[in-house]
Amino acid sequence: METKNPNPPAGGEEQPLELLKREDVRTLAKDLAQTRNQEAMGERARIGNLPTAEKPASAKEAELQAPAITEERSSASTETAPEPVPLMPAKKTGRGKLLIRAVLLLVILFFIANAVALAFFLFSQNEGAPSETPTKEETVSQPQPLIIPAPAFSIAKEEQVELERNGDLAQTLSAVFQKERDFGFSRIVFITPQENRVWTAKEFLAGLGVVVPETIQNSLEEHITLFAYENAQNRTRLGFALPLKNTENVSQDLLNWESTLEQDFAGFFSFQGQKDSFAVQFFRETQYKGERIRYQTYSAQDLGLVYAIVGNTLVLTSGLESMKAVIDELTTNN
Repeated sequence: METKNPNPPAGGEEQPLELLKREDVRTLAKDLAQTRNQEAMGERARIGNLPTAEKPASAKEAELQAPAITEERSSASTETAPEPVPLMPAKKTGRGKLLIRAVLLLVILFFIANAVALAFFLFSQNEGAPSETPTKEETVSQPQPLIIPAPAFSIAKEEQVELERNGDLAQTLSAVFQKERDFGFSRIVFITPQENRVWTAKEFLAGLGVVVPETIQNSLEEHITLFAYENAQNRTRLGFALPLKNTENVSQDLLNWESTLEQDFAGFFSFQGQKDSFAVQFFRETQYKGERIRYQTYSAQDLGLVYAIVGNTLVLTSGLESMKAVIDELTTNN
């Protein structure tokens, strides 16, 4: 709605005419725009109904230009827009994780190897200290001393004989028997050189081939006192003393063993002399200083199998005279 100017300028007659002309121009422009718009819409509808091949060049050019313009805009936006900076680091791939784990494992192994090497170095230095560990030469130069058990009774003289356990004991005893000695007792000690120890009672009896009844063998102590007795007529008689753990039933077991004693101790008597017409096939009994002696005579030269239990000691000799001498020593010491 137009407002009228309260103070119209001079030439007021020309003003309405001028206004009418302006109104006509505006109406004409509107009509012209509306007409063009309708023509354009009709042209678009016609073109849309036509086949693709019959589209005018202008429409094709418009379609080709549209993607070009789009590409130019996208390229321009790409060139001008800055690249986004990721806030979180990209995730490692599986191969990268494996490589990192391998590196960590190598580092750990490196530290472990160094720790082991250091410990071994310190340990080897401690081992090499002469004040703490003896050297091999010192060990060889200081062998263990030979321990010889005390005899069953007092014997002043001692003879040591080296013989391995698999040696010929009967032949060695024969050589010991033939040696000349003074009157009285001489102790014979058998030693194993490799083990540097004395023979035990069981080893001695087994070396002679003596089969000892189990009940008697279980009553024997470990050590044996082997001796040679030289009498006034220069006759040598061998014998031994065996300490007993207990004497219960041992006497009866010996009586039961008498039937095979001569055969079992054949090796012990084979080099001490021969039987003569005084030999008997049975055991007899006698007493000396209250001790019971059982004996089987082989010859008139005081040769025979004689045994007795004196206190807690089993004594076996090859002569009655030597048995009495042993009883003298055992009863005197006790």
